[in-house]
Amino acid sequence: MKFKALFVSVAAPLILASAAHAADTSKASCEKLATSVKLADTALKTSYVTTKDELTAAMMLSAGKTPSAAEAAALPMCRVEIVITPAPGAEIKSELWLPESSKWNKRFLSAGIGGAAGYIDREQLIAGAAQGYATSTSDAGSHSPTSLEFTFGRNIEWRKNYTGRGVHLTAVTGKALIQAYYSAKPKASLFYGCSGGGYEGLGEVQFYPEDYDGVLAGDPPVNWLRQVIWQGRAYAISHKEPGGSVPVEKIPALSKGVIGQCDGFDGVTDGVIDDPRKCKPDFTKMLCKDADGNECFTAPQVKTLTALYAPWTNSRSEFVYPGFTAGSETAPAARIRISSIDGQSVMSPAKPGPMLWHLPETFKPEEWMTYDFDKGVPDEETKFAPYAHDKTDMSAFKKAGGKLILFSGWADPNLNPQNLVNYYANVQKTMGDGDVASFSRLFMVPGLNHCSGGPGTNSLGQTMDEALGTKHDASNNILLALDKWVTEGVAPEQVVGRKYIDDKKEKGIARTRPICAYPKVAKWDGKGNTDDAKSFSCVAP
Repeated sequence: MKFKALFVSVAAPLILASAAHAADTSKASCEKLATSVKLADTALKTSYVTTKDELTAAMMLSAGKTPSAAEAAALPMCRVEIVITPAPGAEIKSELWLPESSKWNKRFLSAGIGGAAGYIDREQLIAGAAQGYATSTSDAGSHSPTSLEFTFGRNIEWRKNYTGRGVHLTAVTGKALIQAYYSAKPKASLFYGCSGGGYEGLGEVQFYPEDYDGVLAGDPPVNWLRQVIWQGRAYAISHKEPGGSVPVEKIPALSKGVIGQCDGFDGVTDGVIDDPRKCKPDFTKMLCKDADGNECFTAPQVKTLTALYAPWTNSRSEFVYPGFTAGSETAPAARIRISSIDGQSVMSPAKPGPMLWHLPETFKPEEWMTYDFDKGVPDEETKFAPYAHDKTDMSAFKKAGGKLILFSGWADPNLNPQNLVNYYANVQKTMGDGDVASFSRLFMVPGLNHCSGGPGTNSLGQTMDEALGTKHDASNNILLALDKWVTEGVAPEQVVGRKYIDDKKEKGIARTRPICAYPKVAKWDGKGNTDDAKSFSCVAP
């Protein structure tokens, strides 16, 4: 999936200011960008934002809402609205927010977009700019009506945008504008994103290895097609016989039963399963002894759950997919995976994500009952191969000096976390353990759902707005750890995660815990407070 590296070119040479003088980042300089910088196939609109009212408009806040004091710290700044048109009807919309030169930290930061993209996340833009980064993000050019609809896949140019071109051209354009505005190249160019944003990050590493010096890719769908086909298989399993479906009302009891069987394996009883690979729930222990009810499961339901949680193998006994993740039952998306409730998910039985690119628009969940799973997996993977971001040779990125941090929640019900562990092992097999360790780290987060939420220490700085207005550094913020690795050469071995009371930052911290670079795990010292990271150390499993 290589696209012409082009599309962006500066029509006239840029006149760089002397290094001895600060760049001119005045209103006049900002406004001049729109006309003085000529980029192929690109339209620019600039505005110099100086007041809270102007910032409110730029952030597109709803009525009655105003920027926080921490967000307003970005003022004044230059806002650049960008439309790139690599092909007719295939516009890619992005924005670049530029702090004044005295506040710029000499870094370029770009935020990826989750799901099917299609929108610009201005919360990340203001959070990055307020902390000194020249910050960009884009809609990936997917033209998605919502972030949950993958219908763009039916248009080849929109598909090219989403699967790499949109993020790549955002990077090239952003760096050109930064050089024009500050009269200097950024000291470091960083990208971060989760889920669909993680997919975008891996695409940058694999296909455009010189775009970014550092990439943080969370929960990337490296085995995307198998995930969505597994969801269809889950539907078929739960509807195979009468009474086999698990009502959503029983999910709390399911979670209680699974946690009860597996929570203590790590030496700490805290409502979190540190490694679901060690958890093999016995669902017969949850069998209704008398009448059916929401606190137990019937024999057909036990059979369904046993099949859903088991690794999926094909008719030749070959491994296909890990199955449902123990410990992720309380996540909102679990109701879709376990109970086949169509909550408008991008990977629900009726909307199987990127498979929509090939399936008819009339596809119904019931069609999974007659679907040929043995034939379907290789067929769909062949069709999707040009757009998969699952390449294991990252030597070009390593040669360019890039640093990659991958992370996933061990309690992710959307994209099975074991997929990422398996993928990382394949990268190590391709490149060698030593080579991979020189430029990449994997962090597996106990109790983290899909990108956020969950019973564990689910806040680790995975988004820029997490650090806004708080005292974060590389020790407790995975994005700042990436920055430090790129700019100072210090590879992260652990990051302290936080669990906020009721998952609300303003209520304070309930628990901290070290999140260790894989394969190490956090081990309790046996005597300290289990809600304090200081009572744990990272050790080999």
